[in-house]
Amino acid sequence: MRMSASDFMTYYRPSRCEMRVLLRHRGEKEAEPSAFDQVLNRLGLQHEKQHLETLGAYVDLSGVTFGERVRRTLEAITNRVAVIYQPAFQVNTTLSGATVEIVGMPDFLIFDNDGYIIRDSKTSRRIDNDNHPEILLQVGLYGWLFEKACGTRPKEIQVHSGTNEIVNIPYDSGISALTMLDRLLALKQLEQEQYEPVGWAKCGGCGFNERCWAMAEAASDVALIPDVDQSLAKALHEIGICMREELLAQFDVTSLSEFKRPVGTRQQKVGKKAERIMLFADAMGNQQEKILAAPAIPLFPNYVMFDLEGMPPQFDELDRIYLWGMQVYGANPSKFMPSVAGFGTKGDKKGWFSFLKNAERLFRYYGDIKFVHWADYEKTYLVRYIKRFWD
Repeated sequence: MRMSASDFMTYYRPSRCEMRVLLRHRGEKEAEPSAFDQVLNRLGLQHEKQHLETLGAYVDLSGVTFGERVRRTLEAITNRVAVIYQPAFQVNTTLSGATVEIVGMPDFLIFDNDGYIIRDSKTSRRIDNDNHPEILLQVGLYGWLFEKACGTRPKEIQVHSGTNEIVNIPYDSGISALTMLDRLLALKQLEQEQYEPVGWAKCGGCGFNERCWAMAEAASDVALIPDVDQSLAKALHEIGICMREELLAQFDVTSLSEFKRPVGTRQQKVGKKAERIMLFADAMGNQQEKILAAPAIPLFPNYVMFDLEGMPPQFDELDRIYLWGMQVYGANPSKFMPSVAGFGTKGDKKGWFSFLKNAERLFRYYGDIKFVHWADYEKTYLVRYIKRFWD
């Protein structure tokens, strides 16, 4: 069995999923990378190459076979080569009583006085356990591989972030990484698929999305009901409520509101969401819409339709809005007024100030005109951009 640092990415990206680990290990067919994925890959390579050019002379091992890379990596370390680009390590060890081969390929090894720094280049802006545990685990495993292969600890393990900062990562001798690999090994060894609920945000960027979603729809899975979160779907499955019809047959609003499922370290009741869940389940079963209330919209002569387009929320590599869209409808309509982010490091700021100018024109002409938007996305990013670039 081969385990690698990329297994952490499989589990955590684009969202945490145990099923994806098993499916990818089995070699099940995935969707081709989307245009967005291809853009991210190109930007990641560009980011990595730009950093490489700042490091001086280097040995490039990226163009050779894996076995040759492993051999030449150890040879270059012995010779204290200043910068080794795309090195590779291979170590055999035991996890849960099984012999496994663990491999890893950090981006850079950099000799610094009396030891080597391991550095990986990432386009992610936030390098921490809350946002990117997979990155910390990955570089931690690189440190362990280096230590086992070379007989000495790395001087530092680091990440070159999307903001061009060098982030030092505490090295715990690979304990966290090996513990997680042990868990992932168990997932790869499963003979049968375990239940993994689908979710709109969770599954959107996954190559197995169509496969899992089709199976969930065929099974009338409770996870498809809006407001049934991942924790609730799993808790319902544990008591045998797997289908939407079973939920409607065995629960009403009162009993579902009292039902508890794990949230963090405690048990929490479903509460007020129960009413919406049951309404959704009933409407989906009958395939009929239900009018809950008439929209209460204050009447004004004109409204700004306000819509933002940004990168998918599971990626923070390009945490930016690329289109600020506005258009007035009503008694005195306007043309579409787009504000588009530019290229380069200052492109985000350009888009924001272009939007502010357009908004200023609207207020000057229409007075205190009302903006109409969908959910909290627009408000969230207005606050975020005011903090980022001011108003």
